[in-house]
Amino acid sequence: MRFRKALLLCVVLAASCGHPTTLSPTASPTTSASTTTSPSPTTETTATLSNVSFVDALHGWALESVCPQHCALVVARSEDGGATWEQKVTVTTIHQSSGGGSRIRFSTQMDGYVFDGATQGSTPTDQADFVLHVTHDGGRTWERSPLIAPIQQFLPGPSEDDAITGPSCISGKACSYSFEASTDHGRTWHSRSTMPATPSEISAARTGSSVWVYASELGAGDKGSTFLSTNDGGLHWADRAAPCESSSSGLSAAPDGHLWLVCGSQPGAGQQLKDVYRSDDGGNNWRLMASDGDFGQTKPVGTITGGGYVNSLAAVSDSIAWLALDRGSLLTTTDGGRTWVDAPGFPPPENFFAGLTFVDERHGWTAVQVTSEPTPNDRVYRTTDGGKTWRYAALP
Repeated sequence: MRFRKALLLCVVLAASCGHPTTLSPTASPTTSASTTTSPSPTTETTATLSNVSFVDALHGWALESVCPQHCALVVARSEDGGATWEQKVTVTTIHQSSGGGSRIRFSTQMDGYVFDGATQGSTPTDQADFVLHVTHDGGRTWERSPLIAPIQQFLPGPSEDDAITGPSCISGKACSYSFEASTDHGRTWHSRSTMPATPSEISAARTGSSVWVYASELGAGDKGSTFLSTNDGGLHWADRAAPCESSSSGLSAAPDGHLWLVCGSQPGAGQQLKDVYRSDDGGNNWRLMASDGDFGQTKPVGTITGGGYVNSLAAVSDSIAWLALDRGSLLTTTDGGRTWVDAPGFPPPENFFAGLTFVDERHGWTAVQVTSEPTPNDRVYRTTDGGKTWRYAALP
C-alpha cells in the first residue's frame, strides 16, 4: 500500500523502476521440463532483481524478472545462506505491464511459490499473469497451482499457506478481499472468509494462526485507516481503528508476537515523515515509539530520519527491527523502536529495495538495487551476525 499508491507501486518493490542490469543477449536461464520458456526478445534483454525468500539460515531463493517485452520470471537457489547462488530456472512468462511486482515465497525447503503481485492501477493483459506457480522440489521444477486470482499478500507457513486475494483498489472505494488457505502447500485451496472491507490496499503479517492486516488511505479521515486481526486462521475477523494513517507502511510481527507498524506521510523529493508504533497485545493497544512530531501532529518522540520512503519492515523481537527505505538505506533499532540508525556497512543512499527478511536475530537478507555507485547493481545482501556486517554475492 505502502506508498503502494506512490513509489511502492514501482517497487514491492522498487527494483522494477530502477536501472536494470544488462545481460548478454545470448544468455538464457536453464529451463526444466515443467516450465515455460520466455519468447526470444527482439530488443535488449534486461534482468531486474524482484524478490528474495529464505526459510532458514542456509536455504534461500532469489527471483529475477528478465524482460523487456515479455518478462521471464527466473529463480536462483542458494544452499549456503546466500554466499553463492546457482541453478537458474525459468518459472513462467508474463506481460511486462501486467502487475505490480513479482514475488517469491517459500514455506519449507521443498515448497515455494512465485506470483506476480497485483497493485493499484495494474491492468493485466492476460489472466495467466495472476496464476500462482508452485514447486515441491526446492525450486527445480514448477507447475501451476489451482489458485488463480490477483494476490495482494501471501503468508507462508510450515503447515499452512495463506493468501489474501482480490482485485486492486480503486481510489475512493472500499476494497474487498478473500482469505484463502492451503494445507497441502498449494495443491488445493479453500476460501476461509471474505474479509471486512478496507479503505485501500493492505500490509499483512502472520504468526501461526494469527494474522494482522493494516490498511490506510491518507487524508480520508476517520474512515481512512483500519486494522484487522484474526486468531483462527482467517475464519473470523476483528475490525479496530488503526493508530495512524499513511501513504506507505510497514507491518511486521516478531516471532514472540510483538507487532510493529511504521506509517509514512505523502512522499516527495526523497523525504517522508514517519511514525513508528509497537503493540504488545496483538494490536489492541499501540505505543508511539518514534516520530518527528510533524506527521501525526504529536510531540517529537525518539529518533528517526525523514529521508527515504517506507518500503518494508522486519521485526525480530520486541526490541530489534529493520526498516528498508527506498531512496534511502537500511535502518535498524535495538531499543524497541525509539532510536533508528543506519545499518553498519550497508551502501549509502539512494537504494531501492525488493525484499527484506530475517529468519532469526542473526540471519537476514535484503534484495536491493544500489544506485550510489557509478553503475547501478542489483544485489542480495546478507548478514550472519545480527547486522554488524553485510555482504553480498553476485547472482549467476
